[in-house]
Amino acid sequence: MRIIILLFFLTLNLLIQAQIHAPVQKIDGVDYYMHKVEQGQTLYSIAKMYNVGVKEIQKANTLSSEGIQLGQTLKIRKGGSGMPHPSEQLTVPEKDNAYLNVPQGFHLVRPGETAYSIAMKYKISLEQLYAWNPGSENGIAIDQQLKISDKAVGAVAPKVTKVNTEKLKIYLLLPFYTGVPDSVISARQKVIRETALQIYRGMLLATDTLVAQNMKMDIEVVDFADNVTLAKEWTVSGKFNDADFLVGPLFKESLDVFAQWAQTKGVWVICPVPISNKVLMGNDHLIKAFPSDVSQWGATARYVMNHKKESVPVYLYTGKSEAEKKKSEAFKSSYTKAGFKNIVVSNNMDSILTVVTSFKDSTVLVVPSGNADLVKKLNKKSSSLKKCWVMGVPEWQDVLAEGDYDETVALNQLNYTFPKSNDTDLEDEWLRLWVKKYHRQFFTHPNEYAMCGYDLIQSLANAHKNGKSDISKFGLEYNGLSCNIQLLQVGRGNGYENIGVLMLRSEKGVISRLNL
Repeated sequence: MRIIILLFFLTLNLLIQAQIHAPVQKIDGVDYYMHKVEQGQTLYSIAKMYNVGVKEIQKANTLSSEGIQLGQTLKIRKGGSGMPHPSEQLTVPEKDNAYLNVPQGFHLVRPGETAYSIAMKYKISLEQLYAWNPGSENGIAIDQQLKISDKAVGAVAPKVTKVNTEKLKIYLLLPFYTGVPDSVISARQKVIRETALQIYRGMLLATDTLVAQNMKMDIEVVDFADNVTLAKEWTVSGKFNDADFLVGPLFKESLDVFAQWAQTKGVWVICPVPISNKVLMGNDHLIKAFPSDVSQWGATARYVMNHKKESVPVYLYTGKSEAEKKKSEAFKSSYTKAGFKNIVVSNNMDSILTVVTSFKDSTVLVVPSGNADLVKKLNKKSSSLKKCWVMGVPEWQDVLAEGDYDETVALNQLNYTFPKSNDTDLEDEWLRLWVKKYHRQFFTHPNEYAMCGYDLIQSLANAHKNGKSDISKFGLEYNGLSCNIQLLQVGRGNGYENIGVLMLRSEKGVISRLNL
């Protein structure tokens, strides 16, 4: 069956390619198809025919809209990527929008706002607002930028850093399935394509920022799914020999091929989706962008150790399932290896609650379980856990949001801390602006893959700018928009896992970022 499906898609792709009969003309050293617009054709249908982006055709032909005329000749770059080139083919229309470019720690005054309403919004006094913004006591104006935090970024001129003038070359090997018509694409392929689009869109927003910083990067998109034969052909042919980094592919078999090739070329391959650590074994130039559960709970233990007194006791619930036990063991292992001994481990949640709710002094309760009944039980005990630092999981947020289990308990009374690699619900001013920009650019909501894509490009550019692209020598550390990056080699001769975890704080349903 799999062979038949593959043959079908190959035949379909050949039929699409067979539609291209336009003459080829070399312009400024680049080969272009010279396509003459026929009856019934639209810019979109032509873009699909040549497997390029609409914006790529618009840019090449200086078209201000999607309107084209019968008989018009369009030049279309031969070998187009199927998606607009991130650094050349797409401009972000919001880049001149003042509201989306407000520096961190500032507020852009909107119609109807007053100094008092702004001070109330950011929970600062009116006197503090006036002190940070001399002259504002005499009135504020629409579109005026007001400083609203002592951690404001952007008002002070940045330090001059020596920029690496050598261009950084990155290939994105992501499965967009541009050759597969929507009428026959499978449900699984749609999910995979959406993941690839989220990663790609996040990277597009990153390139817009980097262009403004005059960074020299060449990012090329390759529509690639899980094709081991093609992966082997490309590595043998030298298609990616000029690469510094490959982001993708998303599938283990093809990832193995590129990872083995990368070792011989000194190229770094980054997998931008969660995947088993097994792919890192023997592939010392492969990077896994998403932390595993084990890494997240090891980081949680380190966070607890760094933010509490050694005398404060820790109560760890092991859970019932294998996944819960693995998380709790990761916490325990990291905690005890550091020399901390005051930890009580139990799989009986009722007995743990009896102890911690009776304590008069501070305690730490670690519960790496998303069991709904358990979370509801904790929420009911929230008034007795005021002196207890509760460590939970992101799934608690969904359970508590239901709010239909006990009307006598106010929604989300339970305050807790939890580890996560990404979160789009952070109460973070810059993150909200970034999400707005993403909405207006792509008319959809970003997820963790979009944020990972954004932070990957930013971190690679940052390392390159500072002359530290050799990860084996310098590592890679970056505190991103909503993803921290800190690489750890998982054994000699193996690849690197990102263990840079965010610690998030939920207080009555409001999620905020904590400093590690």
